[in-house]
Amino acid sequence: MSIKIKAVAIMVLAVMSLSVSSAMALSDSEYKKMKKNSPEFNKADKELTQAWNEAKKTLNKSDFNRLKEEQREWIAGGRDDRAEMLIDEGMSRAGAYAVATRERVKEIRGSLIHFDTRQEAYMKTARDFIEKHKFPDGEKINDEDIENDFSGNKLSICDVNGDGKPELLIYFEETYMAAKLGYVCGFNEKTKKLTVELVAFPFFEFFDNGCVKAKASHNHTLSGEFWPYSLSKFNEKTGKYEDIGYVEAWQKEHYPKDYSGNPFPDRIDKTGDGIVYYISADGFDGKKPVDTPIYEKWISQYLDDAEPVEPEWFSADAKGLKALGKKRF
Repeated sequence: MSIKIKAVAIMVLAVMSLSVSSAMALSDSEYKKMKKNSPEFNKADKELTQAWNEAKKTLNKSDFNRLKEEQREWIAGGRDDRAEMLIDEGMSRAGAYAVATRERVKEIRGSLIHFDTRQEAYMKTARDFIEKHKFPDGEKINDEDIENDFSGNKLSICDVNGDGKPELLIYFEETYMAAKLGYVCGFNEKTKKLTVELVAFPFFEFFDNGCVKAKASHNHTLSGEFWPYSLSKFNEKTGKYEDIGYVEAWQKEHYPKDYSGNPFPDRIDKTGDGIVYYISADGFDGKKPVDTPIYEKWISQYLDDAEPVEPEWFSADAKGLKALGKKRF
């Protein structure tokens, strides 16, 4: 076969393939006709509408948006691909689309079960924190660690790690400094159990790309206004926040000399802004100071395209728990 004839043959096969694919796709007119003429498909389609309405009422905003995206992909191709497989196995066209639709109904209702179970786990954990003074990991709070009014502690449910699902946040703040703890909790849909993603001093800055700055409980450094922090990022595979690095600084305005009497390292501060940074991370040893542009280049690779996430907080009492349970996240 000549090259020219072979090329034409390939083009014809490609067009035929596209035609078959297009023929398989369910058009709006065929959808309406199938609903009218196939009781099986009509029933499955009604079940899909019912499941969708249940999802809209039940799911939080982030979960529902995720479900909508899945639905778009299913309508755009997933439904047709599944129906084509069933037709190839000998099923009628209407029957194949009915089966594909019922399978989608099952997937949507599965999402509702996951949500209800997660919400139940979150509310139980929040209730145990308030009523039994238990942390999410099951540890009991020492009576001597509870100071002032317990309702001053905070609760929230919010997607802070960027995975499209809400997390439970518990801040134990009404205590002395060394006992303060903040928990970020998730939910494992396979084991149906609450998971602890991060525990640290409750001084967090969350970002929508899954990063978090966990600030230190004390600023014992030479940094003045700059507060030392550890930077972590959520790993969806492990379900945990993984450490990226730790940063502290030396600000000349507040500390012309360090605790040993050594002068501020002007030779490092080439920008002349009066501050140098100590980064403990890959490529940095945490002992040698670096100038502002180097620090900004390092942090920008993690936070430049990220937006802050601000959770809505509720008091750690019966009133806050009730408000938390009514909120659709």
